[in-house]
Amino acid sequence: MRLPLRFAVLAVAALPVCLASVDAAAQTCTPPPDREAAAVTTRDGTAPVRLTWPEPHVQVIGPGWLLFVEPQPKGWRVTLRDGANPDDARDLTSVTPPFGSGPNPRDLLGWQFRNAANTGPNTGDVNAPQATRNLWFSTALAGTGGYRPPDPNAPALLPADPDDGHITLNIVDFELTPPEPGSVAGMTAIAFEACVTWPRLPDLCLPDDPAWRPQAAFPPPVLTGDFDGDGRSDRAVQLQHAGDGTRAIGICLDTAPALLFTGHTRPLPQGLVGRIEAWSVMDRDHPPLPHVGAPPWPDPDGDVLALERIEKSLHLLYLRHGGWQVQEVYRMIEPDPADDLQ
Repeated sequence: MRLPLRFAVLAVAALPVCLASVDAAAQTCTPPPDREAAAVTTRDGTAPVRLTWPEPHVQVIGPGWLLFVEPQPKGWRVTLRDGANPDDARDLTSVTPPFGSGPNPRDLLGWQFRNAANTGPNTGDVNAPQATRNLWFSTALAGTGGYRPPDPNAPALLPADPDDGHITLNIVDFELTPPEPGSVAGMTAIAFEACVTWPRLPDLCLPDDPAWRPQAAFPPPVLTGDFDGDGRSDRAVQLQHAGDGTRAIGICLDTAPALLFTGHTRPLPQGLVGRIEAWSVMDRDHPPLPHVGAPPWPDPDGDVLALERIEKSLHLLYLRHGGWQVQEVYRMIEPDPADDLQ
């Protein structure tokens, strides 16, 4: 029997857990024309996602972001990150309010659905998010390479933008620990549906060969900068060949056709493009980088594209007097015999 949330989680001493079900229409995940969307699903593509504590859920979303539903005491936490390593990846949902000590919609916790005494359902005496959660994320926080704030999980110093990334999450079923006065309820099982939406990427500047398609190996898929210093925006996009899977970087200058950088395109070291793990755009007047032994900052025509193998190597790609040049900032590993990273 399915119970509306207002009648759910009643104290029944004989039951090991208390069950609840939320009356809600099935969630749709169809974006408007100016946005992209992805539904959160199980591995076989179905919804809702059902978890039993401490089971996690991880799913690749959009241009390589990772949605994590991770166990924590009393329930789960939802985050969207630009990488798999929590010590390095940026939590894009850190812009979701409220900040500080208040309950955050990213946290799916048992006590949020109980009254203050933990004797019955939360009928309003506990201020906490309920079955429908609205999470916000900033696409601008993604893909900052090695140039992140000291605390990658700190809330961003900017408000959530309603036109940027958004996650609608609906809890459709859950189980709580039995009511026990004086204790804190935990969530032992959950079923939820979620839809992730974000702004549609701008029109890309692609090579003439239709076999090259936009495909990101790491976020973000597209970077914007003024690489030639003419005051107009240029774009760099991650590409993949439909035939052999070769990775490449396409750069579209406002005043020139698209340029294609593959693993064999000079002046980039041979084999580098297929091994890049992060990238970012750095201002032409950026101060010298703090790496030990780093060379002086170059004198580029415009902005600089930083190409990084995280904690392995960092190369700067830039225009100088109209020609493409590369500067190696550091290399922490010996080059692979198949590469030419000298």
